[in-house]
Amino acid sequence: MRIILLVFIINMSAAYAQVLDNRMGKAFTDKPFFNEDFVKRNRLKRLNGTYTYKNDGAAMRETNFKHVFEFDREGRLVSTYETRTDDGTKDTSWNIYEYDEFGYLDVHRKSDEEGFTAVHYTNDSSGRIIKEEYVREIDSNGVIVRSLSFNEERRVYTEFENQLKCTHYNNYDLPYLDEYYNYNDLGYLVSREERIKMTSSVYTYTHEYNDKGKLASIKKTSNRKSGILEETTFKYDELGNLIEKRIYRNGEFTTDIQIIYNSKTKLLSAVLTKQVSTGFMTIIRFKNYEFY
Repeated sequence: MRIILLVFIINMSAAYAQVLDNRMGKAFTDKPFFNEDFVKRNRLKRLNGTYTYKNDGAAMRETNFKHVFEFDREGRLVSTYETRTDDGTKDTSWNIYEYDEFGYLDVHRKSDEEGFTAVHYTNDSSGRIIKEEYVREIDSNGVIVRSLSFNEERRVYTEFENQLKCTHYNNYDLPYLDEYYNYNDLGYLVSREERIKMTSSVYTYTHEYNDKGKLASIKKTSNRKSGILEETTFKYDELGNLIEKRIYRNGEFTTDIQIIYNSKTKLLSAVLTKQVSTGFMTIIRFKNYEFY
């Protein structure tokens, strides 16, 4: 069995592609960000990680706390959960994902102490969200005993040359936000604008790319304040794998995320997250991979 697994892992390297999908800058957020083609082709089922903590100037402290990514046979992320402690108590938090018959995200559930808050999506034939329903799911002994819908919004799209307009309507069916997605002639998203109707506030997210067309940075600016409000930068290795994500707020470097890959399998080996102001570092080490 061990020989078969080793051969399988070697074959994974031959079928190599980027592990993460960072086209929209969603890597290491609560949205699915793995390359589904890579995961499906290599029959990846689960990535099991454990936490190590390090305070500035102190030694590393290994723990038994877990961080796990789970996938279905189509390569889609179906859940993530982490068991860890930040305030002296042990807690497990979940993100659960469901998909419609066309493979588009249908439901996203996030756990808290009392149950789940879920967002139910309705998508059009192009995979664009046209309705969001926010649902509170009450949990009792691990079973959802009641679901309460507390908000519903819809979106309407208008297409122009190199531009897509998305108007958001609230639960009273009144428009409150216009989004404009602006593309260059090559099809790259170069900016996204959020125009809030009631306040005339405008937030602009500018996307920049490296020489190979990989997303290099996203900068957020506002018509109400000078300078860059937020900036996220990305670095890649020579094969196009994301290896670093940096977050800046109001010009201050706040968070550094570094990604390390297994040299044989090209799967995630470790994710290092450092809070720059305190020097506190969280390390997730992935040593146990499970396959279908």
